[in-house]
Amino acid sequence: MRCLPRLHSRVSDGDCGGTNGRADVMLISVAEYESMPETLDILGDAEAVADLRQSKEDFSAGDTYTAAQVRAELEQRRRLGAQ
Repeated sequence: MRCLPRLHSRVSDGDCGGTNGRADVMLISVAEYESMPETLDILGDAEAVADLRQSKEDFSAGDTYTAAQVRAELEQRRRLGAQ
């Protein structure tokens, strides 16, 4: 981690050249970087994107379930599957 202050000083706003007013370098966490391929996969799947949009609309309309309702539904499905 000792390299971060040096890196930051090399790419800070005052010292960093850019293209069209945008920085040439961006520092992000490993977790954020590792989540990018999954995000791109989801965004590339038209059905998944449609499902996400529908979920957002359902939530906005108040068409939701409580945690207790979800648990009860899962328990019922588990019991039916065990028969």
